[in-house]
Amino acid sequence: MPEINAEKCLEKRLMGRLLPVEDLQRVFQQTRGLWEKLHGRRVFFTGASGFFGSWMLESLLFAGTKLEFPFQSLVLTRNAKHFSESLPHIAGDSRVELMEADAATMPEPEGAVDYVVHSLVPDAGTSLGDQEVFFRSATGWLLDVAVKKHVEGFLLCSTGAVYSPHDSAGAFSEDDPRVSPGGPLCYGQIRRNVEDLCLEAWKYRNVPVKIARGFTFVGPRLPLDAGFAIGNFIGDGLAGRPITVKGDGTAVRSYLYAADMAVWLWTILLGGQPGRAFNVGAEEAISIGDVANSVGLLFDAQVVVEGKAEAGMAPSIYVPLTGRARDELGLCAWTGLSEAIEKTIRFSAGGSFPNKKSQALLRPCPVCGCFSGQVLHTQHFILSKDHPLQDHYDVVACDACGFCFADTPISQTAYDAYYSSMSKYADNATSTGAGVSEWDAGRLGQLAGHVAEFTPDLSARILDVGCAAGGLLAALQARGFTEVCGIDPSPLCVELTGRVAPGRVWTGTLTRLPDGIGSFDGIILSHVMEHVCDLRSAMERLRSLLNPGGWVYIEVPDAARYGQYLVAPFQDFNTEHINHFSMTGLANLFRQCGFHPEVGGIKEIFSAKDIPYPALFWFARVADSPQAIEKDGTLRAALEGYVRASAERMRRLDETIRRTLAKQSSVIVWGTGQLTMKLLAETCLREADIEVFVDGNPVNQGKELIGRKVISGTELSSGSTPILVCSQINSAAIIQSIRSLGLTNPIVELSDKSE
Repeated sequence: MPEINAEKCLEKRLMGRLLPVEDLQRVFQQTRGLWEKLHGRRVFFTGASGFFGSWMLESLLFAGTKLEFPFQSLVLTRNAKHFSESLPHIAGDSRVELMEADAATMPEPEGAVDYVVHSLVPDAGTSLGDQEVFFRSATGWLLDVAVKKHVEGFLLCSTGAVYSPHDSAGAFSEDDPRVSPGGPLCYGQIRRNVEDLCLEAWKYRNVPVKIARGFTFVGPRLPLDAGFAIGNFIGDGLAGRPITVKGDGTAVRSYLYAADMAVWLWTILLGGQPGRAFNVGAEEAISIGDVANSVGLLFDAQVVVEGKAEAGMAPSIYVPLTGRARDELGLCAWTGLSEAIEKTIRFSAGGSFPNKKSQALLRPCPVCGCFSGQVLHTQHFILSKDHPLQDHYDVVACDACGFCFADTPISQTAYDAYYSSMSKYADNATSTGAGVSEWDAGRLGQLAGHVAEFTPDLSARILDVGCAAGGLLAALQARGFTEVCGIDPSPLCVELTGRVAPGRVWTGTLTRLPDGIGSFDGIILSHVMEHVCDLRSAMERLRSLLNPGGWVYIEVPDAARYGQYLVAPFQDFNTEHINHFSMTGLANLFRQCGFHPEVGGIKEIFSAKDIPYPALFWFARVADSPQAIEKDGTLRAALEGYVRASAERMRRLDETIRRTLAKQSSVIVWGTGQLTMKLLAETCLREADIEVFVDGNPVNQGKELIGRKVISGTELSSGSTPILVCSQINSAAIIQSIRSLGLTNPIVELSDKSE
């Protein structure tokens, strides 16, 4: 019986698997404005079973289906049967015609050919001499076809290997010299000769050639047992082997994710200037050793470096400069390397993440106290000078109970200081809690109605913890409750509360209760517990404040439905919201801390005008003893979907900002809230020439963000510099403020719609 190569079988299964829909959707959205050029056209592919070609062909089929436009693709293959077995979902598509022929003896295709995608590569093990003949004959034949068929576009998928090695360390630009055509035969020289054939066809035969010089990539369908280090590392991890570095690990590479690569290739073909070469790759450099360590951490696998670095030898650097693609075509690397590696592993493992290990946490689970969990997302911020909180954290899922939260080492004391000095609720124009706006008053009135139903005794002494600007206290008083009190960490909020709801209001927190506060029949925490670091200590303090038979009402954002109400990317992963509740998670907190949840449910509130937001609540009373909890089996998956959707929106916002910056030398940024902190950390906004930041909240004014002062709108004068409104939730209110101040500057709203 012949020996079965398990890794080759894996490769065949991976090729035959459909590409991830979310990746195809990304390619489609990024290139949406280009597809009309292929309406009714016929595209000729070589190398369609390879990494480049299969991504381009499958993304074309996806786009054609989405837009319902007619087109045809003609695929050259040496073995139609093998192609059909490897990619049955492509070969079986009615828009795909297979042309079985050898590159050296191909007949002229019948019918029209409007575009050519030339991504042909020889079989592994082919000698350099045979490769030279192969590439020359195949490319010469294709160029003849292109001339006869009067093609509208010809994409040559070339390689960064065409560049001559640098004398000094550095990345390669398109203007760098290529390998000499007259030196000893090498792979780079062979590919340079192919480029020259194509450039001559452009110059003398009017073939609209565009050249894509690919560097290094990672993503679905990357071979896991070929000459690609990152693919080999992933293959090692999937097979349960040590991650093995064949060299010394000092070589430097960069990796563009496959979906981003497909965007680049289609954009170059359909939008690039003929006769132009473009580097295709990422600029973020990383050593092969560090790549191996990153993959090893994901698999919890040992890393073995077989080679030894030679003293005095500079590391090999194979990294592109991509300014031409960025400046001329608006292209960039949208997918970070960590995400790209994880997505590749998930695809290669059939959709799951094998062997993904838990990690020790900086912060124990605030519900059950477990010290281990798995990372769902890492959130970064750019904070104002002297900001007391951390500029990043991991969002994790508890191994024991499934609760999801921010794994941050910041203490409750630091959070209390933050809310005391930097409360967003001091700005009634864009915050909630005051009941000033009709929509916010409606939310607070509804909550007061729930309390009245649960507690008909209007003389009940009720405490609103985190009362903000007093809107709920006023709504309870309007319902007839006579003994309502409040506490808030912000002295300014306490002052505002005194104006709208006369009564006992103190400055303080659950960890720093005012003296003589007394006890209560009911305690309300509306959108407070998502901000509290030490939840179980907070629950103990609530117990100590309750009269016998007293109750607690807790309302929080419904993390299981974040994705259904997504407005701004990662809006719920912010510096303030560090706990993410589901109905199960909040009930577990009550049970763990000796309460019995009695009445609960989900609801829809408004976080701004016409901006609905998911929430959930429980009324609970003290129980005789702590109760058993149940593991939340659904929240993690919901948040993983939310992360994917948010990442896509962040990418589209980056596009909007990039288009604005391409037209303007400088901008004014209005809003220094949570979205701005993320945009500065994760988009091209950090590269912008920002004249000044403007914010309507008095607590932010006078602060310094990336070296720029934060001012109030009244300090701004009209001019030609555009105002970028860095809020999606409160954009309408901000624009109203801008116009009410008489400012005539152009206004740019953030949009996550692709153009």
